[in-house]
Amino acid sequence: RPFVDLVATSINHKLDLYCPPLMDSHAWKIDALAHPWDGLVAYAYPPTSLLRLVLNKVKLEKVEIFLIAPNWPHFEWFADLINLLVDFPREIPPWQNLLKQPCKNLFHQKPESLKLHVWKLSGDPSKREDFLIGLPRGSRILTESQPLICTKRSGNASLIGVSQGRLIHAIPLFPN
Repeated sequence: RPFVDLVATSINHKLDLYCPPLMDSHAWKIDALAHPWDGLVAYAYPPTSLLRLVLNKVKLEKVEIFLIAPNWPHFEWFADLINLLVDFPREIPPWQNLLKQPCKNLFHQKPESLKLHVWKLSGDPSKREDFLIGLPRGSRILTESQPLICTKRSGNASLIGVSQGRLIHAIPLFPN
C-alpha cells in the first residue's frame, strides 16, 4: 500500500501524506523530486511533462511506486516505463467523470485519449527480474526499441510492450 502521494497538492492529494510543488504547511515534504525516495512505497499521478524526471528518480532509487501515466508507446520515456515494471499494468476505464478540475465541476472531455494505466514500478532490479521471469518470450522480430501499438488479444488483456524479450500485457483495473 502506498505511503505518500508524491505529486499532489492540498486540494487533490489521494493519501494523507503528500508532497506539493510549493509551500504547504500540511504537506509531508515540499517538492518530492528534491528529496530521496529510497525505501518508499509511493503513489503519483504527475503531469506528463514530469514523467521523465519521475522515471529517472525511480531508476536511481530503491523506491516502489504506483504511477498513473498514459499508455503512449511513442513517447521517449515509454521504454523506461516498461522496463521498470514489477507487475502487470492496470488499464483505467475511460469514464466520463474520471478526471475533474479541482474546485470546479469541469471534467476531461476525452479521457479515452489518455489511455491511463496504473503502473507498479520499482528501482530494485531483482524485483523487476522476478516479475519478468514468468512472462512469455516475444518474437525475435520484436525489440526493446520498437514501440508497440496497444492491440487487444482475445480476452481482456492487451499487449503494450516488451522488456528483456518478455511480452508485457495490460489487464483491466476492474475485471468483468
